[in-house]
Amino acid sequence: MKFKKSMKNSMLLQIIFYYLIGNFLFVLFLSSIFYYTSKYIIMNKEIEYTNENVITTTRYIALYVDKLKKYN
Repeated sequence: MKFKKSMKNSMLLQIIFYYLIGNFLFVLFLSSIFYYTSKYIIMNKEIEYTNENVITTTRYIALYVDKLKKYN
């Protein structure tokens, strides 16, 4: 009788352990998906912002060079 009770407790502990490990791995998987997705989105936004700044700076430099050519 004592053996069956300890076997049930042991099985219950194993089920609880595997359930907790499974949930932990699931949360880890979801968080890694969210991390890499947000990283990709933020990186693309930064690239777009940088490209826009480069284009704007190029226009300002071209205007400055044109003004310098007028004065010389």
